[in-house]
Amino acid sequence: MSSRGSGRAPNGDTDAVGYGKPPKHAQFRKGQSGNPKGRPRKRRTPLEPLANSLQEAILREASRIVGERVDGEWQYRTVTQSVVRAVADAAAQGDGKSQKLFLEMVASAEAVQQQSKQAMFEEAVKYKQEWEAEIRRRERAGIKLPNIDPHPDDIELDYLNGRVSIKGQAMN
Repeated sequence: MSSRGSGRAPNGDTDAVGYGKPPKHAQFRKGQSGNPKGRPRKRRTPLEPLANSLQEAILREASRIVGERVDGEWQYRTVTQSVVRAVADAAAQGDGKSQKLFLEMVASAEAVQQQSKQAMFEEAVKYKQEWEAEIRRRERAGIKLPNIDPHPDDIELDYLNGRVSIKGQAMN
């Protein structure tokens, strides 16, 4: 009989060595990869200089003024305004992709506006609290108060709606 396919060497040894059968000491251990470090990652070239010049070009183009006819009259606006108007018009006409894009744009703009309002409200609260504490400190110490504009008493904070209003004289 032939020893082919039996997994035994002609001398009866089960540790045969040959094509596709490396010696035991050179075989991979169970649970260990044949390439433990894996393929090296592709090196990325630095894109910062390109990104900065590209961003500048995009912003320059976005703020460029263009003229367009609307209802027979020429109107001038930035490229950004024209694009937003085109998306809004397409959305109003029923274009699904434009509707989705426009709603995402509106939600993003509202979120940025809300963050800005929140930051302004927090600054107004901080201003009022710090000046009220300073006024109390100066009164206890008998120090003359400076002319504060706006005075903390003139700042009205609406904590429920996050609104700030200033009454009295205008700020200098």
